[in-house]
Amino acid sequence: MTPASLKTDFARLWYLASAAEFARRKDFAELEVHLEHARQTVPNDPEILLASGWVHESFAAPASQAAARQRSSIAVGTRNAHLRRAEGYFRDALARNPELAEARLRLGRVLGLQNRHEDALVELLRALELAEDRTQSYYALLFLGRSEEALGRLEAARRRFERASALYPIAQSPRLALSRLAVERGDEQAAQRVLDEAIDPPGAHADGDPWWVYDLGPGRYAERARLPLHLALHEEPR
Repeated sequence: MTPASLKTDFARLWYLASAAEFARRKDFAELEVHLEHARQTVPNDPEILLASGWVHESFAAPASQAAARQRSSIAVGTRNAHLRRAEGYFRDALARNPELAEARLRLGRVLGLQNRHEDALVELLRALELAEDRTQSYYALLFLGRSEEALGRLEAARRRFERASALYPIAQSPRLALSRLAVERGDEQAAQRVLDEAIDPPGAHADGDPWWVYDLGPGRYAERARLPLHLALHEEPR
């Protein structure tokens, strides 16, 4: 490996580790500038493009949009504009690495948020195949269920949510979705029973609900992202 490529690789690791830490702290002001520099220094890197898409996915979230409406000094941009920009970055990331599961997962989600549910299903099914861990599978199943439900395929949606619930038995999100489906079927007793399970789930020793950390984006991997940087520091010639 040449000195120039070593320098580029180290820069990439540094940008990714720093972006993950900014994301973990939700320091969007620093993160936006950081990722802009990253795209200039290490152009077309799929993981940097993924992080860039996550920023716009986050700005499209209800909490970000509500904050912008309450404080006129914050220029966030519209929900739809951010969803389109997020989609663009995720597609760019996948053009460089079609196997990048997190980008495929998030692309599917933002397509669903734009009510493009048939397109979302294609991406989410592929994301489920590519999933690198149980948490990514859980997210894919949740989003598949939501798109199936939006398309009126309630039985298919139920199966997705049940599979998600099996992955994280005390997670509230799939149980709430299953309760909602029961209401849509007119089965109020089943809806109440599932809702009670969501409030007081069995198996308190099990893992919690990963949905609560989805919006951390690359911040979920902050500690893991630092490791290759530390290794690279030790390998750098003195």
